[in-house]
Amino acid sequence: IKVKDSVYVQTVEYTVIRPVIKITTGNRPQLYLNCGNLVNIEVPSLGTNYNPNFSAKGAQIVKGTKSSQVTIIPKEMKVDVTVMNSGANLGTETFDVKRIPRPHVSKKDQTGRDIDPKNGVKISAVTSLRVSVEPEEGFKENVPKDAVYRIRTMEVNLKRGTNSVATKNVTSEIVDLTDWKSQLRPGDIIVCSIKKVVRKTFLNEDDNVDFPEYVFIPLQ
Repeated sequence: IKVKDSVYVQTVEYTVIRPVIKITTGNRPQLYLNCGNLVNIEVPSLGTNYNPNFSAKGAQIVKGTKSSQVTIIPKEMKVDVTVMNSGANLGTETFDVKRIPRPHVSKKDQTGRDIDPKNGVKISAVTSLRVSVEPEEGFKENVPKDAVYRIRTMEVNLKRGTNSVATKNVTSEIVDLTDWKSQLRPGDIIVCSIKKVVRKTFLNEDDNVDFPEYVFIPLQ
């Protein structure tokens, strides 16, 4: 510092700290395997100077519309995400990965009401059934774009005792019963054998799901 032609010299020491990475979704989230998990990774202390690049071990990274926003698509059960900013390594965050929980079957009549598993449906009132595969609620809440299931192949049997009265194959969740109406009898059971299910992914691709399941619907 120069004051009135005199120079004053002082040595000042600075402590340089690494900026703190903040996962703004709350507690460090658990990611779902092969799903598009949306995560915000911020460094508040950098303010407008925060313009990060992300890289990952064990996952694919897709940058979002905001600089702090990323979609992490895990390929392994543990993922390391490294945050770089202006050439500086700000740190690596480790995420645990969960497997996709097993979905469940939903059975509804043509009015959209749930079918009672014991009493089934009345023949006089039923014209069609909807048998669908539904995601576990927490999974749907966390990754809604990865939680849509579709039945692609299902074999439907009309059973009377041990005998098979009629059989059809359907390629969706809807089972049309109008062509069986004259054959239906109280005490019959409609057996739906789910053969092929796909899950629509965040990338709009079909992921085959191993979900063999039998659904029994009594008639009265």
